[in-house]
Amino acid sequence: MPKYNTMPVTTGKSNSLTLTRETSPMPAAKMGPRASDYNPRGVHVVNFVWNSSSENATTTTCETPAMFALKPQLFTAWVGLASATLQVVPGGTWTATNTGEHVQAHGAGIIEVGGTYYMIGEDKTDGSAFQNINCYSSTNLVEWAYEGALLSKTNSITELGDNRVVERPKVLYNDNTGNYVLWMHIDSSDYGEAKVGVAVGDTVCGSYEPLHPVRVIPRLFALLTVFAALDWVGAYQPLGYQSRDIGVFEDDDGSAYLFTEDRPNGLRIAAMTDDYLNVTEEVYLWDENIESPAILKQNGYYFVMGSHLTGWDANDNVYSYATSLSGPWSDWATFADVGSDTYTSQSSFIVPLGPESAIYMGDRWISTNLMRSTYIWLPLAISGTTLTMADRVNWIPNMAESTWSVAPSETWAEAEDQALENGAVTLDCSGCSGDTAVGYVGGPSNGRITFSGVHSDVDATSTIRIKFVNGDSDQRFAQVTCNGVVHDVAFLPTGSGSTVSSSVANCALSAGDSNTIIIDTDGSGNWGPDVDRIMEPDCYNSRWEQGYLLADKLAVYSLWVGVRREFGPTMSSGEENGLFVADIMAENGLFYFSPISPPPAYPTPPSSRQINMRWISSFVAFAGIASGSVLFPRNETSGNVATVDPRDACPGYKVTDVTTSPVGLTASLELAGEACDVYGDDIHNLTLKVTYESENRLRVVIEDAEEMAYQIPESVLPQSPTEDCVSNSALEFKFEHEPFSFTVSRAETDEVIFDSSAAGLIFESMYLRLRTHLPKNPNLYGLPEHSDSLRFETEDYIRTLWNRDAYGTGDKQNLYSSHPIYFEHRLSGTHGVFQRSTVGMDVMINQTADGEQYLEYNILGGVFDLTFYAGPGPADVSRQYAETIGLPVMFPYWAFGFNQCRYGYRDAFAVAEMISNYSNAGIPLETAWIDIDYMDYRKVFTNDPDRFPTEMLREIVDHLHANNQQFTVMVDPAIAYQNNSAYDHGKDLDVFLKNPDGSYFKGVVWPGVTVFPDWFHPEIQSFWDSEMLAFFDPETGVDIDQCWIDMSDPSSFGCEFGCDAFEVVAESDSFPPDPPPVRNPPRPLPGWSCAFQPNGTNCKTKGELYSTAEVLVGVAAPRGEGYGGSDTDSSDSGKHLGLPGRDLLYPEYSIHNAWAYQPDWNDEEGGLSNYTVPTNVIHANGIAELDLHNTFGHMMTVVMRKSLLKRRPTRRPSIIGRSTFSSTGSHGGKWTGDNFSSWWHYVLNIRSILNFAITQNPFVGADVCGFGGNTTEQLCARWAMLGAFQPFYRNHNGDTSISQEFYLWDSVTEAAKKAIDIRYRLMDYMYTSLWKQTEDGTPTLNPMWFLYPQDNETFALETQFFYGEALLVAPVMEENATHAEVYFPEDVFYDWYTGEKRVGEGKKVNITDQGLTDIPLFVKGGNILPLRVRSAMTTTDLRRENFELLVAVGMDGTAEGMLYMDDGDSLVQETTTEVRFKYENGTLSSEGSYDYQAGLKITKVTFLGVGVVKGSSVDGNGITHNPGRNEEETTIELDVELSRDFVLELDF
Repeated sequence: MPKYNTMPVTTGKSNSLTLTRETSPMPAAKMGPRASDYNPRGVHVVNFVWNSSSENATTTTCETPAMFALKPQLFTAWVGLASATLQVVPGGTWTATNTGEHVQAHGAGIIEVGGTYYMIGEDKTDGSAFQNINCYSSTNLVEWAYEGALLSKTNSITELGDNRVVERPKVLYNDNTGNYVLWMHIDSSDYGEAKVGVAVGDTVCGSYEPLHPVRVIPRLFALLTVFAALDWVGAYQPLGYQSRDIGVFEDDDGSAYLFTEDRPNGLRIAAMTDDYLNVTEEVYLWDENIESPAILKQNGYYFVMGSHLTGWDANDNVYSYATSLSGPWSDWATFADVGSDTYTSQSSFIVPLGPESAIYMGDRWISTNLMRSTYIWLPLAISGTTLTMADRVNWIPNMAESTWSVAPSETWAEAEDQALENGAVTLDCSGCSGDTAVGYVGGPSNGRITFSGVHSDVDATSTIRIKFVNGDSDQRFAQVTCNGVVHDVAFLPTGSGSTVSSSVANCALSAGDSNTIIIDTDGSGNWGPDVDRIMEPDCYNSRWEQGYLLADKLAVYSLWVGVRREFGPTMSSGEENGLFVADIMAENGLFYFSPISPPPAYPTPPSSRQINMRWISSFVAFAGIASGSVLFPRNETSGNVATVDPRDACPGYKVTDVTTSPVGLTASLELAGEACDVYGDDIHNLTLKVTYESENRLRVVIEDAEEMAYQIPESVLPQSPTEDCVSNSALEFKFEHEPFSFTVSRAETDEVIFDSSAAGLIFESMYLRLRTHLPKNPNLYGLPEHSDSLRFETEDYIRTLWNRDAYGTGDKQNLYSSHPIYFEHRLSGTHGVFQRSTVGMDVMINQTADGEQYLEYNILGGVFDLTFYAGPGPADVSRQYAETIGLPVMFPYWAFGFNQCRYGYRDAFAVAEMISNYSNAGIPLETAWIDIDYMDYRKVFTNDPDRFPTEMLREIVDHLHANNQQFTVMVDPAIAYQNNSAYDHGKDLDVFLKNPDGSYFKGVVWPGVTVFPDWFHPEIQSFWDSEMLAFFDPETGVDIDQCWIDMSDPSSFGCEFGCDAFEVVAESDSFPPDPPPVRNPPRPLPGWSCAFQPNGTNCKTKGELYSTAEVLVGVAAPRGEGYGGSDTDSSDSGKHLGLPGRDLLYPEYSIHNAWAYQPDWNDEEGGLSNYTVPTNVIHANGIAELDLHNTFGHMMTVVMRKSLLKRRPTRRPSIIGRSTFSSTGSHGGKWTGDNFSSWWHYVLNIRSILNFAITQNPFVGADVCGFGGNTTEQLCARWAMLGAFQPFYRNHNGDTSISQEFYLWDSVTEAAKKAIDIRYRLMDYMYTSLWKQTEDGTPTLNPMWFLYPQDNETFALETQFFYGEALLVAPVMEENATHAEVYFPEDVFYDWYTGEKRVGEGKKVNITDQGLTDIPLFVKGGNILPLRVRSAMTTTDLRRENFELLVAVGMDGTAEGMLYMDDGDSLVQETTTEVRFKYENGTLSSEGSYDYQAGLKITKVTFLGVGVVKGSSVDGNGITHNPGRNEEETTIELDVELSRDFVLELDF
């Protein structure tokens, strides 16, 4: 459904539309109101008074009554009324609103997405040869904006090149694949080939990739878009038959069909494949030659329209109907006036419009000048099986109510009777009204016509028809200025100097006779059209009798039902029967309902009655006045522009009872006036707690005085440490008593970093609002997880924190994780703000009407718990944040190795073959992964006995371990419901989430119907330990080294909230999916046992290959006993569990959760619970899912880590998860989810990993080469290089995508080898960087501005970054590019490959000659990097390699670095080595502790930037030095044990 936003309204004569439709391209990607819209439902809620006094009544017969609706999505009649005089003018010039040229979308199809209609058709600007497939958008079918070309001519694809025909484009959206699929007629210029072509796009009006049909299905059936980068294979003839003009149709069950003109045989219906990319079989064939088919299904009947074969000439179009697509079909019959040639048009498309009507969309082709072709769109009447259509000059569509109306009569004004200026003169025109027109409009003198005194009965936006003549062969253009508003309008050629046609301008007119319309040109000297007259719409005297207001009656009646429900006990009998219509007037800051003359059948409206704010918030008001709607201002005016925010009525709070302490203060806050209750119940009494936790951390808590509101449990996030006394805080807290507001400032400079006086504090049962002033153009970062720019936009920007399964990781959406901390950077310093809350929220960044910048929290309850971090450096803020949430966990050394996975390894043989292929290709593979393929029908804690039998899985593990490699599998949270031992065990312990009625909540995930663990249950740790220990038993089960968590957002497939037919959904959507056929090993696999070989192969048994015990197939592993309970929370006091009486499913404030069809459905339709656990589920600790939702993935990681420690108590657990919260990094790592194999997601890789690194989740990485869709060789090579410089490095993609293992392409193999060689040599530098972050929070990865906080040019950089503080990574970012634009701050850098010195000048440098196996890398001067002297095939082998040092001398002639070493695996390190290296004044020295004895040496030192060296010595002993690759590089061979300090001196 569309949504409506209230916009600023002027109070003078020039009122225009004030309620507008706002939509997004994809339903699943709906973003809803902008940050500037105060009410996230998209409307304003105000006080109303009914007033029936006659003196206030309005009797203007053309006015549209105000309409009111209980829910916007149910009653949307306003749209049609707001556009009541916006008319379709068949055959006229239709000017695109943003190009000023005639719409070029011929032979078009229409697709509606989220309330917006997209017209996709042929560009005939330059004749019949293919130019573009264009896309235009509209919300009312009248005003069209050009969106772009979906396909354009390109000689790189023969079918889309010169002199080709590409016609009749039609788009379908496939719910299953998430693709937009574009079908079209492809032909040669002589129409001899007769083919179809298919293209796929990621958005309805984005660029499309043409392809020959191949299957493209995403891993999830999410409503998000998916983009598959597919190659054109060639157009084809469907089913081997000719195909010219086409139509497409999607039936109610999602099946799709191609209607195609097969000239030798007739009109054919062919069924499409499930992905809409091909056809499978013929469904029906008419013998008649019918072209240009258009299809409609209405009232149980299928209707097909088409034209007889007459070339460009129009004919009487015909239709046939049937109750089944396979027939029988009726005889063809006409539906328009016989002999009219269907009003000189050919059918193209049909849009349904209610049960008794539709819109016929045809083209009026002008074969001699196709650019002149126009559109014949007319209402089509449906009566049973009879279709009829009459010709109309103009008519009014009402898409919101699925109806239409006749246009009002028109009054015209002759051009020659108006004021003519600048050379415009009256000319003879035989075809014009009065035989005259006004010519010489525009030109060098800019001739002008001024129509004064144009009348309108009401303030309205109306379609003005301009009758004109244009005898040229091309368009002419003019500016039509309506009351000062300029419209660029096109005027098509009319064929002769006396033929008159119409063009249109949609003008905002004011009530009365003061309107002025001017027609001239833009002053460029070009001539405009000759103007005959303009046609203004009149009003009908009784629009009720015309049937216009059926929708109004419904909406008003619905309002009255709500009024009766609220006020019934106090209403008189007359009031109880009352239906009324209303006008809105503003008086004394209130709104009044005043009746207008209702139809006789309706009684008089009720007398005045005040409706309070609380009631009216349930009934959303839309005011419609004629074709425009005016919502008058209640307050907050700026000039003559006003906005209304219901929250302005909230009184705020006042301070009482302030008590100070050595570390802060406590105060009471009381509501300062009458409660506003805008999104819940105002809490009257609050407590303010201010704590100076350390010199650089200040905590401000605002909670309800009774401490009933939800606060984070200790098991999720322990309380941060607080010093006993802080005497010298870097921050200072100040507050105002009434109304209460506070500031946080820097103590030393008094610079304010947070100021809540920007708006009043709101603290309600289900809504919190706090706003802070910001400086102009602020630099804001953080708030992961998102795919938006690293530095946030500062206008109309919303960051929603509500974890969800976000296939495709779209931008401007909430994704898998929520980390409510933001960084603000100023030249004076960086600070951070952490809102310690797991509750869903919108963080809005915007400007007020007067340009004041702000950031605003809008939270679904809980408390304000803000921690401020003083910085002043950006890395300081990261470190201080770690003091609050905990330091990250250290990972094993081997976790830095390269990982390979694929969703779609069909059996154990496929995995084993992948492992062998990497070895044979010489590409180091550290860890092999298996996705859910290994499970028995996708059930967690099971394996498929036929495809992944235990014996073969164990051999894979043994093979890997024998070669010093590792093994990982996925473990999902959802447990298959019934027929599953894990379910039986969990049921016995009662550890699954429950509905309010005590039954288990059931969802649908990969195994079908599932239940979900309650991570807060006292027995959950025991349950999870038991399952993990049993299935992953090293002796009898699958001995994993690492665990991978997916679907922990948590995700539930199936239907949206409110649907409980889980078994039906699971079966209909094929969950679990059928596994692939069982196969015998297809070919020999050297190095593996007989189980992996074809029958008859000479092979060895597993026992002969590995010295491990055999396990009998089919013998169940014993269940573990479990270990203790979990550190879950319990509360006997009831504190912090959540306020009682909340509507957990339908919070009145709507955060912008993208899983809801539109934002207001997050409250009104329970959209927060879509595809996840319902928000009214209560956990075992007494807290609602509404409050704990964002913790599900985090708590699973916490529990999983403890289980892994039960398996291997002395070894570091390694966990990679998808859904995280603040402090998840203290327990595991993160991959960025299901990205796409696209260049855009390659770019997103950098911004995503940086966001997590600076917010203390550093072991992070994106799926290299992309997960969804098909990668390309070029993209995968580039990504293999980039991925090597993220902490977590894994190649992983989906089951419907092509395989993308690195060894499949020569260039990718080379790129991977090169990248891994560099990565492995740098691994100890990377390992040390992570260790440092686990010690003090210093980020492992750094945005450019972290290291150069005074350089403005770095603030928005997101295409390059630092690994650690020394290595600058600057990849090639664009397809087909062989260069990288690298910004070098004013510092010194050294090329990693050549050692060449670069002195940065604070500007970008073009690094050229970057092939597919290259990635620009630079070492920042001032750093010393420890490197292994060579790489290896495994990290175990790598740890045996000696070290060398790379000394990159800084601008000041110094450098420093460090090396941390341990055994790489133990949870508690008994011995470690920490060495610090320092270079200054020609001396390199090392100093450290060497308790961990690795038996290694430093064998080489390379100095960069030292100049010419004459001699060198180590510990006083002279040694040989060698000139380097340039005059400033020197290399020295050493033989120093890495067990002692040393000094190396250079002699210059």
